[in-house]
Amino acid sequence: MVQAAAIDVINYVESYWDETLTRALVSRITAWDDSELDRFYSGWPAQASEPSGLWADLPELRRGQVRPIVGAATSPSTELELAPLLLLYVESVLVDAGPLLPTWTLSSTRRHPVKDRWEILHNLGWLAAMRPLVIDGSVLFTNKVVGLHPSAFVPLMRTIDATKKADWKGTEFEGVSKSARRDQAYMLASAFAANVESARRRHGTLLALEAVEERLYRLSFGNRESVSARASRLAQLGRWSVPAFRGDASDLVAIRNSDRFAEWRSALSRGLDEISKLSDEVDGDTESRGILAEELAASFRGLEHETARSPVLRSLNVGWKGLAVGGVLGAAEGTLTGNAMGGLVTGAAALAGGVIDGYLQAAQKRADAKAVWDVVMSFRDWGGFTPPAMRARSRPE
Repeated sequence: MVQAAAIDVINYVESYWDETLTRALVSRITAWDDSELDRFYSGWPAQASEPSGLWADLPELRRGQVRPIVGAATSPSTELELAPLLLLYVESVLVDAGPLLPTWTLSSTRRHPVKDRWEILHNLGWLAAMRPLVIDGSVLFTNKVVGLHPSAFVPLMRTIDATKKADWKGTEFEGVSKSARRDQAYMLASAFAANVESARRRHGTLLALEAVEERLYRLSFGNRESVSARASRLAQLGRWSVPAFRGDASDLVAIRNSDRFAEWRSALSRGLDEISKLSDEVDGDTESRGILAEELAASFRGLEHETARSPVLRSLNVGWKGLAVGGVLGAAEGTLTGNAMGGLVTGAAALAGGVIDGYLQAAQKRADAKAVWDVVMSFRDWGGFTPPAMRARSRPE
C-alpha cells in the first residue's frame, strides 16, 4: 500500500518542473533564486505535513510483519543514510516525514541561503533516489512526534538519570558523566518515546541503530511488570552479520532487486510469521530461535556467495552490519527473568512508565496467548562504535 501524501509530493515536484524527480533535477532546483523557490513552495501539497494525511494510508502491521522505524536517537542524520541499506534486508521501513516537508522555505524564515539549499539537496535528493521504493510502498512516512505529549517521555528521562555508569558500558554513553547523560536525556528519551508510540499504533517495528538505543530497550522492556501481573522480557531470537554496502542510495535500490536479497527478505518474513503463531504454552525463546535459524540458513549463505562473486557488490562492500531480531515476551507470573539482546539490565526498568506501559499493554493484548508479544530489531556496527559527532553529516556554515 502506498501513501497518497508521499505520491502527491512526487507528483507536485514533477508537475511543477515538468520532468521526473531525479538528483539532476534537484541540483538544478537549488540554483534557482529565492523568488522562484517561494513560488515552488506556495503550491506544496498540504496533506504531507498533516499526521492524519500520512497515517490514513499507513497500513497497520499484521502479526509477524516488520517495518523498522528508522530514526537514530543519538544521530538523526543516520536515518536517511541507513534506510536504503536496511531495505536490502526488510520489506519496508518507516521514516520521519522530513523529505516530504519543505523545511527549506525562504520567505517565512529567511535562514541562511546556503543552508536552505543544502536541505533541498539533502531531502529532495534522497526522495529522488528512493523514488521507486516510495512509489511501491517500501518506504513509508510518519510524523512521529505530533500528538505525543511531553509527559510521555519524562519517565524515560528519569530512567536514564537513574542508571549507573556500568549500565552504559560498550555504548556511546560509556565514560560520559552523569550530568552529561542528563543533558542528553531529553533528545534520547523524546526520540525513543516517539518510536515506541509509533510501535504501539502498529505503524512500525522498533529498531536500534546505536548501542545506546539497544541498551535503552533492555532498560525499558526487560524485567518490567505489565498487565495481569506478568513481567515483560527481551530475548534475542536471531543475530546475523550481513554485508554492508556504501554507495549512492540509487545504487542500493538497484542492489535490492537481486534475487539473493529478495530470497532473504522472503525467508525472514516466513520465519517471523511462524514465530507469531507460537502459543505461550511453548518455550518461545528456543522455538523462535530454531525457526529463524532454519528459515534463514540457506538465504544467508546465498547472500555471502552473491557478495563474493559479484564485482559490483564487491566494489561497494565495506564490511558487515549486525542485524538482530529480539522478541518482547512475557515471563511466568511472579518471575523476572530474561536474556535481552546480549544481556539484561535491571533496576531502572521500573521507572520507565508512560509510553512504555502503553506499548507493553497493547502488545500483550494483541498477542492473545501467543508466546511472542512483539518483535524489535537492531541494525548497527558490532565491532565497536564511532562517537555520533564524528559521524554526523557535515553541514555548511
